[in-house]
Amino acid sequence: MNSWVTEQTQKSISRFDETMDNLYPESKEYSKNAQSFMDHIYKETNYIEAIKMLDWDHYLPTNASLLDLGCGIGWVSAYLSKNKNVSQITCVDSSKYFVNDLLPNVFQYMDANLEKTTSVEGFFSPILLEDDSIDGVVICASIHHADNMEEVLRECYRVLKPGGRLYILNEDPRTAWKYLMLSFRCFIKILWHIIFKKYKSISLSMSYSNILIDPDLGDRAYPVWVMMDMLKASGFKDVVKVDSGYRHSKTSTHADNTPLTHFICTKE
Repeated sequence: MNSWVTEQTQKSISRFDETMDNLYPESKEYSKNAQSFMDHIYKETNYIEAIKMLDWDHYLPTNASLLDLGCGIGWVSAYLSKNKNVSQITCVDSSKYFVNDLLPNVFQYMDANLEKTTSVEGFFSPILLEDDSIDGVVICASIHHADNMEEVLRECYRVLKPGGRLYILNEDPRTAWKYLMLSFRCFIKILWHIIFKKYKSISLSMSYSNILIDPDLGDRAYPVWVMMDMLKASGFKDVVKVDSGYRHSKTSTHADNTPLTHFICTKE
């Protein structure tokens, strides 16, 4: 029997890079060069400041092994690789270009320790690691891309050692009120398309727990209470929501310039 599965999977993974180039051509100005990409993050966002406010020496055990899931260009791994408690980081992202080409250059740019890392092209789940094998899982500004967040959280729980921590960083969950308003706007948009029979091959979708607000890149909006409940339903204890004190953008004054939020929880 012939199988198309491997080739089909590889082609579907590569579509993220193609989608970014096609829908967000302005990203080409910085996304193809590690220094330009990092300059963009430093100058336009508060992402790095938001993770620096956490006491990583307190959270990370000695000789810690980490999984950076949805690592992107690897800047979080680069930052954590410089921590004396970190011994090994597995960096996973669906963009082959990010993990193969940009990540090593980002480590060089940040004067980080690339020898601590293993780069993997892959999906959020299933995580191809053994049960109880990792001290910490880091997911920075990416879990909102997951098709099934609870499935990803359960996989994180599985691979964590007892006492290990999950760090969900730089997310922007909505308050109950803001999620209600976003739901109303999306409902009106969906209703308009139904009434006037406006077909789109890729369209937004919504439920009480999340809204697919960017169908092309898979961005989903979640209310805070859903994220807290999913973490608890996945088995995590001591779920803590940390307000970073920073917003996404350093330059935008738009109302959608949402606060950056962390969730830190423990596997018992």
